[in-house]
Amino acid sequence: QDPASWGGRPISYETLEEMARYSRQLWPGLPTIVKAPPSWLAAKPTPWQYLDASSVVYYGSTGDAGAWVGRQARAAGNAGLGLLVGINVLNGGTSGSGLPGATPGTFAVSASQLESWGSLFLAPSQVCGLVMFRYDSAYFARRDVKGAVATLAEQARTHVNTSCRLRS
Repeated sequence: QDPASWGGRPISYETLEEMARYSRQLWPGLPTIVKAPPSWLAAKPTPWQYLDASSVVYYGSTGDAGAWVGRQARAAGNAGLGLLVGINVLNGGTSGSGLPGATPGTFAVSASQLESWGSLFLAPSQVCGLVMFRYDSAYFARRDVKGAVATLAEQARTHVNTSCRLRS
């Protein structure tokens, strides 16, 4: 839907559905997931037949994490899709983290932010996965981050079993 990402032209719902259908044809057991706002996906006038989930990324600058994930989950549910939530741990934090980001002018996610936000993101039943990206061995070797990841892993084990593969 973002024309800036595609040479000035947005991808249409029809093209996206065809891409999902083609992917399903090549890899029948693999979920079809697109990085696009679920609110945009929910505006499609007909139900998705081949797309399984929306992937979204949270940044601390986006605002309240609980309200944000609530909006994303409702929109995904309205679209009949699962929701894969991501956190950019190296550049998605706020100045309150006290950790410089990997890119100048950004902040890494602190362990307390990671645990707090991740817990909120694991709450909605539409969430089919939580990913932390931009791997950095020094970041993930931190004792506090290891503890936050362990806490989130335990919460994920008790999360409603929601598959990112919603269609057969």
